[in-house]
Amino acid sequence: MPCPECRQLTTHLFRGVDDLVNALRLAAEETERGVLSRVAARELSNAEQQALDSSLSSGALPNQVQYRFKCEVCGDRFSLAANATNGEGGWTREGDDVPSPIDLNSPKDAAAWEESAMQKRPWRADFFEHIATEIAAAPGRGRILELGSGPGFLARQLLERLPGATMHLLDQSNAMHSLARERLGELAARATFLTASFKEPDWPDRLGPYDFVVTLQAVHELRHKRHALPLHRQVRSVLAPGGVYLMADHFCGPGGMANDQLYLRIDEQQAALREAGFTHVTELLREGGLVLHRAA
Repeated sequence: MPCPECRQLTTHLFRGVDDLVNALRLAAEETERGVLSRVAARELSNAEQQALDSSLSSGALPNQVQYRFKCEVCGDRFSLAANATNGEGGWTREGDDVPSPIDLNSPKDAAAWEESAMQKRPWRADFFEHIATEIAAAPGRGRILELGSGPGFLARQLLERLPGATMHLLDQSNAMHSLARERLGELAARATFLTASFKEPDWPDRLGPYDFVVTLQAVHELRHKRHALPLHRQVRSVLAPGGVYLMADHFCGPGGMANDQLYLRIDEQQAALREAGFTHVTELLREGGLVLHRAA
């Protein structure tokens, strides 16, 4: 429960670099006042400590900003993580879900995401290819569920590549389903569109069994990494015997994302899959801040 001293330090996204600088300055003020103390995930060298002190006091930013704090009054912990170039990131009270900067249920926001997705990350096509290759290597096993299917980029690749496959496309956004139907055209005859949120506990009801469950750049839309393990357990419950989970998402850490409340490190992704009951977990591809795992 937030105390009066830290109640105003609420979870929020930054709208740009100015918001990031303001958050750093507020954190420095609250640290100076004795309300917050800095928490390091590991022991810092003298040079790292000096750099952190300097950035907090002056707003001088490294390329990636990632700091942790603790309220000295109530013990609540906070994470400040952002890309210093564009300010993308936010301030999070640890344990809170991270708000989304867009509303994918909005036709306007869904269309904007569709238009920018491949331009922003053209290497997504490499993930499409790897996922299709994995499924093609198991002839006769073509019943596929895609979680967070969005505007149908991956579904089109799979249905074109795998003529015997059928797909269930699960997404909470009817706006995304409309875009997917348009993208798939005649291929939509082999797809079933399911409107549901995979954050809800009952989404697996009456679904399955599937030979493959696939997902690309969607698990973080749970909006906090603590939700990943329950999702992976649900996925395992809808897989047929011998079924395979192909899970690709952003990762936190070098070469990846800054927000360690929203995104899991690669080792955390693998640990969550194993804890969910998958005994064989293999990294297949790492590129552009995304990583693909095969779990069976």
